[in-house]
Amino acid sequence: MALSIFHPRNRFFNDEWSIVDPLFNDLMSTSAGRNNELQSLAPLMRSDLVEAEKEFRIHADLPGVEASDLDVSIEGKSLVIKAERKHIYTVETDKVHSMERSYGKVQRSIRLPNNVDMEKIESKFRNGVLSITIPKVAAPGPKKLEVQSE
Repeated sequence: MALSIFHPRNRFFNDEWSIVDPLFNDLMSTSAGRNNELQSLAPLMRSDLVEAEKEFRIHADLPGVEASDLDVSIEGKSLVIKAERKHIYTVETDKVHSMERSYGKVQRSIRLPNNVDMEKIESKFRNGVLSITIPKVAAPGPKKLEVQSE
C-alpha cells in the first residue's frame, strides 16, 4: 500500500463535501517561498474526512489546544472549526532560544453534503483530537403522482 499526501484535486469526495478554505493550498504546501506564517499553522489542524454507510466523520488533530479555545459551529451549509493554541511562555520575561512548535489561531470550514441531519451532529474532544459525527438522512425515493383527469 502506498501513502500519498492529500491534495484537494485528489479528493475522493464530490463537490458537496469539501474543504472550503482559500488558504488550503498554502497551508498544505511545503515549497520554499510560501508564506511561512501559514506553514507554521498547518500542523495545528490536520483533518480526515470520512464517509461511512450511515454517517460522515471528521477527525481533526488539535495538539495543545484546550477545549475552552475550541469553537465548532454550523454557518449555513458549512461546519466551521476554530481553534487557538496559546503560547506557554511569557513573552515579556522568558527568553526563547528555539521555537519549532506552532501557535496561533486556525480555522477550517467544511461544506456539508445535502444528505445530512443537521440537528443530530455530535462532537467530542479527547486527547487533542476533535471528532465530529454527522448522520446521513435517507434520500427520498421516487414518488408516483396520481394523474387527475377532468
